[in-house]
Amino acid sequence: MNLIKPVLVMLLVISALFSGCLQGSERVEKKIVPVPYPEDAKSIVNPVSKSDVNLAVGKDKYEIFCSMCHGLSGRGDKEISKKFQVEPSSLVSSDVKRRTDGELFWAISSGVNGTKMLPWNELLSDDEIWLIVNYIRVLQKEA
Repeated sequence: MNLIKPVLVMLLVISALFSGCLQGSERVEKKIVPVPYPEDAKSIVNPVSKSDVNLAVGKDKYEIFCSMCHGLSGRGDKEISKKFQVEPSSLVSSDVKRRTDGELFWAISSGVNGTKMLPWNELLSDDEIWLIVNYIRVLQKEA
């Protein structure tokens, strides 16, 4: 029973990934899609502590749900991502680093229109999303 959620997630992600991939060997002109963070997202407070246990769980969640596109390092440089018209954001970029935890939570929860970034709020709990936000901060410090 515990495998149903990860399998469902993988199917949704794979579907999203391949729905916009290159067809044939054509090159796709890349677009930059700014993330439309709502103003009130800045003030959302992260309620999850950055304990060692929470960071380890956040890492596991990140590797399952995020690394397929953003890579293990958070740079958005996975080979399959290069086939998207809009490549995934580097989560260790200065733009993402300066975003509040609330803004990152919002982007993960809501997804980003015009990109392959799915809204994860129907598959992940708020706490799971906060765990991922905390782990993204670890990646940013390591970059």
